Amino acid sequence: MLLPIFLPLFNFLSLAIFGRFIGKTGAIYITLYNMLLLVFLNVKLLYFIWQFNTTYYITIKSWIRVLTLEVNWEFILDPLAVTMLVMVSMISIVVHVYSFSYMKNDPHFIRFISYLSLFTFFMFILVTASNFVQLFLGWEGVGICSYLLINFWFTRVQANKAAIKALLMNRVGDIGFLIGTVLTFALFQTLDFTVLTHLAIEKVIEQPYWLITEHFSLLYIDVICFFFFIGVIGKSAQLGLHTWLPAAMEGPTPVSALIHAATMVTAGIFLLIRCSFLFEISTNIRTLIIIVGAVTALVSALTAIFLYDIKKIIAYSTCSQLGYMAVACGFSQYSLGLFHLINHAFFKALLFLTAGAIIHSFNNEQDIRKLSGIATRMPLIHCAILIGNIAIMGLPFLSGFYSKDLIIEITYLQGFDIAQSFNLNFIFSIILVATVCTGVYSLRLYYYLFLRQGCVHSSTLLGPGPTQPFFIQLSLVFLMLGSIFSGYLLSDIFSTTMDFYTFGMNAENDNNSTFLENEFLPWYIKLAPLFCNLLVLFIFILFITWYQNGIIPQFTQVLVAHLSAENRAQFEKRYWFGSFYTTITYKFNTRFGGLIQLFQNNFYFNEVYNYLAFLNFNYYYHNIFINFDKGVLEFFGPVGLSRLYYWVTTHSVVVYKRSLTSQLIFIYNTILVYFYILEYFFM
Repeated sequence: MLLPIFLPLFNFLSLAIFGRFIGKTGAIYITLYNMLLLVFLNVKLLYFIWQFNTTYYITIKSWIRVLTLEVNWEFILDPLAVTMLVMVSMISIVVHVYSFSYMKNDPHFIRFISYLSLFTFFMFILVTASNFVQLFLGWEGVGICSYLLINFWFTRVQANKAAIKALLMNRVGDIGFLIGTVLTFALFQTLDFTVLTHLAIEKVIEQPYWLITEHFSLLYIDVICFFFFIGVIGKSAQLGLHTWLPAAMEGPTPVSALIHAATMVTAGIFLLIRCSFLFEISTNIRTLIIIVGAVTALVSALTAIFLYDIKKIIAYSTCSQLGYMAVACGFSQYSLGLFHLINHAFFKALLFLTAGAIIHSFNNEQDIRKLSGIATRMPLIHCAILIGNIAIMGLPFLSGFYSKDLIIEITYLQGFDIAQSFNLNFIFSIILVATVCTGVYSLRLYYYLFLRQGCVHSSTLLGPGPTQPFFIQLSLVFLMLGSIFSGYLLSDIFSTTMDFYTFGMNAENDNNSTFLENEFLPWYIKLAPLFCNLLVLFIFILFITWYQNGIIPQFTQVLVAHLSAENRAQFEKRYWFGSFYTTITYKFNTRFGGLIQLFQNNFYFNEVYNYLAFLNFNYYYHNIFINFDKGVLEFFGPVGLSRLYYWVTTHSVVVYKRSLTSQLIFIYNTILVYFYILEYFFM
């Protein structure tokens, strides 16, 4: 049963050791065989676990034994673990196969494939760990592999910066995870998930209070969950530590698909689900998770609307969808969060790999303003982008519809005083606005790529209609099928067995019953997400239809007529006269330029980080360096000792040059000093 877990490690070692001897062709055959075997074994294991509803614990050996701390090399194969194994292995094999064609001309092809396999192995370690220490090993391994893959093209300065940024920002989350682990052991005296689950469910340990006030109480478990949530924020790119995710786009496109779809960013959501036995006790932290997740979904969707880099648009879309998953987990609907995680893996990998095919065909051009007119020249890419956008919008009846709509319904149904101190009705409104923004940036991306005309840069397309390589076509077709059918096929499993993935923790939570009540919600609430998407789609179709029929260009002339002579001349000089989109953009930029700049610069998070973490810290570090390191430490350290030694040796030479009596007196005094020191310190 451990073969599926260690098969990616075997593939990594095979390519790392024998890659130079077997060449690219041999590496492709070995990797393809191992990945196919991996998927087969994981699917077989999933079927076995689901059929008998059982859990396997496989212990290899004892790892750490210090006083009451005992950590084993142990793997847990429960429904949650094997579901993640299948999902990760499916996306991993698609990315591997896609890379066979996408990276075939890269001189470091074998190294790239080996890194992908190592990435997959550490993700398997993370999802099958039976204790926090082993999970932290996979957690750190995923982070290290992400650094290697983002910085794969190490000759690029921007790739170096992006890799270091991802590594450092994830260290913040890693420190939070580590502190949470230490506090967990201090309270429960164990780090094993199974033992912790029973302790939490049976409430064997009386939870001590960290802080008690008249209107607010903070449990010790709240502090533990807070630090674990810091780890989630860092790894799953929630608001505050999310800026590393768009920067990670400097890596090859298959890396973006693997990181953003099924591995690194999902690790934080997996941690929320695995530690549900802790978060269910901490209502304060679950409230915080809901608020942070909802704001992340909205802010990331707003930012994606005003970007022009195709990969960064999809990256911010990932941040937004991760916010939906966090909201679901905050409302105790962990299986629903996992359901959306699986659906998201398919359509987000589809969007990234399709974007990679477009970028590859346009000579590595990523600006959507320079990409247009490829609907008839690249029909497969057209279908893939269309399916991916419809799925992420949540339109019937693709995968996103089944999970995303349920999350929105839950936010309305359970947004009432979850923490006995906060009313979360506004979460439903925030999520609806985020849904509208999702439709806007999805249709905007589709418009720029396939409907916008007059782009002079379309000539950069290689050939009249390049045919995508077989491996790329195969990968895209598989992901399109997953984006269409995964939600329908898995909806009954994830929407009815809410405690299947959380050790029955939700069985005693009152919020579990509300999941069934969503079937009796008012019709206008159940159809609200659909109405939002249809409204955006209607406005989009109306705009395209009117524009093609010449109605909007006539309306444009009326708008331009109201401009002053100076502004009209400037407009006619810099913009196409009669273009409705350009006219509206010009007028909008004139009045709301500052707001647009705010969105395009990601709410200036990077600038704030630079000011707080670099300028201020650098000032204080500089003062510490000058006054303490170069001052006190050097005076009493190497510089002071060297000066003292020089003074002693210089005066010793003077003494030795004198008479014999002076030398004897000096030796006698030195011996007295030594004896005094020995008597003072050791007697």
